[in-house]
Amino acid sequence: MKIIDCLLPSLRAVIDDEQKLDRVMSHWIAANRGQWSSRDTALFAEALPYVVRWWSLLRALASSVGFSDDSPLGAIAVYQAMNPSMNLIREQLSTKQMRTLEHEYNRLYEHRAIRESIPDWLDTHCSHELGPAWPDTLRALNAMPSIVLRANLLRTDRQSLMAMLANEGYRPAPLGSNEAIELRQRANIFKSSAFRQGYFEQQDLGSQAVAHFMQLEPGQRVVDACAGNGGKTLHMASLMGNRGRIIALDVAEHKLATLRQRAARAGCTMVETRTIDSAKVVKRLAQTAERVLLDVPCSGLGVLRRNPDIKWHLNPARLIELRQMQHDLLLRYSSMVRPGGKLVYATCSVLPSEGTEQVQRFLKQCPDAFALEAEQQLSPLDGTDGFYMARLARLA
Repeated sequence: MKIIDCLLPSLRAVIDDEQKLDRVMSHWIAANRGQWSSRDTALFAEALPYVVRWWSLLRALASSVGFSDDSPLGAIAVYQAMNPSMNLIREQLSTKQMRTLEHEYNRLYEHRAIRESIPDWLDTHCSHELGPAWPDTLRALNAMPSIVLRANLLRTDRQSLMAMLANEGYRPAPLGSNEAIELRQRANIFKSSAFRQGYFEQQDLGSQAVAHFMQLEPGQRVVDACAGNGGKTLHMASLMGNRGRIIALDVAEHKLATLRQRAARAGCTMVETRTIDSAKVVKRLAQTAERVLLDVPCSGLGVLRRNPDIKWHLNPARLIELRQMQHDLLLRYSSMVRPGGKLVYATCSVLPSEGTEQVQRFLKQCPDAFALEAEQQLSPLDGTDGFYMARLARLA
């Protein structure tokens, strides 16, 4: 199929049907394997996230030159006009329409929610929570993220991994901690032999900070209470040298299945997965862990750089639901920490209501059980995804 014939249903799936951008993109790339050239695939992989990220701005501009204001085709046409090297559709905007676009862009630039392409309600909400920090934060959340890798210390070290990647034609550079690597040129890193051999995982520096924040030691018993696909689980295992035990919990068995596959590739043997299919799973682990990671479901507003579709799927009711879920999980899952152990609460959000305010609410409800040791808010203004983390010590 032609790229344009895939972009239109892809956009509708992401925007209208609220499907995840990465899954939609993977579906269409797989469906056209053997038909698209590598250049076609790269063009589709660039165009779809771009149009999703700037959807409301492109839609407003498309409306100004005569397209329906909800027309995916109109947004794609404007995208092509703004990126002349992209040959997606034959229709070209006239000189008059291009002048109109420029005029409208300058006019719309004064409207922050349209300029930064974010729903009005969400712009208002975040402005209320973050105050004067919000405009710069929002701008940073719309920046293209770099590709950051984490060297798997169970199989290699950063220097050796960088040498291997360089030999394969990639452009790696050291970043931050002694495990992080940044690619200086965008490329499909998953085609590398280094990936197939389990030498690294793709993981933002902000996400990598969480495992370090936990103060892990080899031999400990750790629970990753919302493990998902296991990015942080595998990082903890790497830091612990594969010594000890990590119990990875999640309500979704298919995510734990992915974790097991990743663990096998990484050479990680200390992880046990358990699906939370009843309250008994958590109750059986009461006061058994020296460390518990509670990386709770959240708005995901800290990772908009990588997942721009999130902002179109959120709504006020969902934010309220997420905050209540976070509080409930803190109350129930904190029981797994043994006296003298530590709980790390983490979210990939920039909102205080999902971070420090949740922790303060929990501490007020359990003043004799836990004490706050440290907390940290990472911001996209620092070049990482937005993450909040708090380390709580169990007193009794």
